[in-house]
Amino acid sequence: MKLGERGATILITTLSVTGILITLVLVANGLSFSELNMSNDNKKNQLVLDAAKAGISDGLLRITKNQCRADPYLYSLPINEYSATIRITGCGTQNIFIESTIDNLSILHPSKKMTANVVLSNGVVSVSNISEVSF
Repeated sequence: MKLGERGATILITTLSVTGILITLVLVANGLSFSELNMSNDNKKNQLVLDAAKAGISDGLLRITKNQCRADPYLYSLPINEYSATIRITGCGTQNIFIESTIDNLSILHPSKKMTANVVLSNGVVSVSNISEVSF
């Protein structure tokens, strides 16, 4: 093998290995970016869910303080960057239903809804069921 042929072979091999390494680095970088986006989406969804839970808590507080006078009792509650729509039905009865909805106008972060069934007996408020409702 001549010196020129050997140099060309080494050059081609070096360029091939460099190309493979660059491809691997770009793929790894893309995967990291994708994981970061998923992590941020999960965090945002958890914040929306927490805001819906806070709406349920506020509804329970209003029932405890006997502030549920109309049926249905509707109000909005600002929670951080969101606004919860709270609907309490069954005011003045033993069985009360609370619904807290966070309307989120983003496809990536859909609306969240929490519901709670509350029993009011002898002035004592107890939650019989609380759940997240799927849209």
